[in-house]
Amino acid sequence: MKGKYSPAECIGTQKYRIEGDPDLQHVSTSYVMMYYNFVRHHSKLRMSPAMAAGVSTRLWEIGDIVALVEAEEAKADRTRGPYKKKISD
Repeated sequence: MKGKYSPAECIGTQKYRIEGDPDLQHVSTSYVMMYYNFVRHHSKLRMSPAMAAGVSTRLWEIGDIVALVEAEEAKADRTRGPYKKKISD
């Protein structure tokens, strides 16, 4: 026996990509993660995690995330649906 506690054993990982419309209840979490991975400078890494992973070549600013959100909103279909007809007495 090596010690009182044995370290956890990694038996594998699962990697999968999620695409599509985000769940509206978790959208704010997405923005926080975007900030954490692209904007925040981590002292241990001396760069952002996105830069360390090779996903980005520069440290982003909050304005970059805002521009992405505004660009997606501009692409959204702005046509209004049919109005409900008023019932006349």
